[in-house]
Amino acid sequence: MALRELTVSILLYAYHIETIGVVVYNLQDAGYREIAAALASIVMAILILGNMLIRKLTGGVAGF
Repeated sequence: MALRELTVSILLYAYHIETIGVVVYNLQDAGYREIAAALASIVMAILILGNMLIRKLTGGVAGF
């Protein structure tokens, strides 16, 4: 799954515009593993909370 997300991120990458997946990969590649892990954790928390909010607002019809 992570490899697929990175592939899509690379396709969406443009000059001076980086997706979060590319930023996390670049941070990890540069040796900033703790910062990359923290950013990935923040993104996951936002996604989980957003999903929970959508499920609550739609009565469980939308969301995973």
